Order: sequence, then structure tokens, then C-alpha cells
Amino acid sequence: MKKLLYLFLAITFIGCSSDDNSNEDPSNQLFLDIYDGIVWKSESQSNNSISKRTFSSDPSSLEAYDDGSCYDIIFGEPYPFTDDGVVVGEITYTIQSEGDNSLVLLGQFVDNEGSLGNRTLTITFTLSSGGNTMLVESSVSDQNEPPPAETYTIAPDEFPCN
Repeated sequence: MKKLLYLFLAITFIGCSSDDNSNEDPSNQLFLDIYDGIVWKSESQSNNSISKRTFSSDPSSLEAYDDGSCYDIIFGEPYPFTDDGVVVGEITYTIQSEGDNSLVLLGQFVDNEGSLGNRTLTITFTLSSGGNTMLVESSVSDQNEPPPAETYTIAPDEFPCN
């Protein structure tokens, strides 16, 4: 009887210790998991500016670099919103949808008095060419003309803000 008990415990132990990697299946991963830490770069010929973007899955966030300034935006947490260098409120970005090659963020403004603004910002990140090219499109709820889309390509260098 003891041998049967030990055999049962051994089988149970082996069965429970098997590694279930179903959550690590690449087909189940979404944008932030797939492109965690990848750096994209955009260069504007008109004003000689350089922008870089990188995403993190933990915490869910976007790091941005624009001509020497670094911004770390954690999704779901307020971020200072400035107008000509003066903080006029906060904006909170939340994930509206996430696929394997796309991410849509919604930014909601709150002024310094705590009033919810009637203006929202939607930013869509769409990847193509096997993730080598990223198109960034944005729209502001109270504007008829969206800002021009930006195209980023994978940068061979590291993110300058780390």
C-alpha cells in the first residue's frame, strides 16, 4: 500500500510540475509584449528634429524622446500637460484597443482645477513590414484636421533616456 501511495505522489508531483507555457505562445501576445523595449526613430528633414519611441509592457507605458527631452508616460496614470511650458492640467492615457500590430490610446484632459476637459486625444500606433515600420496617427476631438501622421523605423541604437 505504501508503494502505491508513493507512486501516486510521484505521478502527482511530476504531473503538477510540468511547465505550461501556453501564455508565452507568440500568437497570444499583444503589441506591448511583442514590441517591449524596441526603439523606433523618426527624423524630420524640415526642422532637423529627431524623435524616438519605445514601449514597455511592465508597467504598460510609452517613453518618448523629442530633441533632447524625455517623457515617460505610464498608461492609466496622470501626466502633466503643458502649454508653452506652463502646466495647465494633466492628461491620462488609457489603452482603448491592443492587437498584435496595433495599439490605440485615448488621452483625457483634466485642468488644474480638476475639471474634466471636453477635448480628447486619440493616438493610433500601427506596425507594418514585420514590425520594422510604425505609423503614428493622432486626432483631437475638437479639431477637424488631424495632425500629420508620423512614420518611425526601428532604430539600431539604444533609447537615449535610459
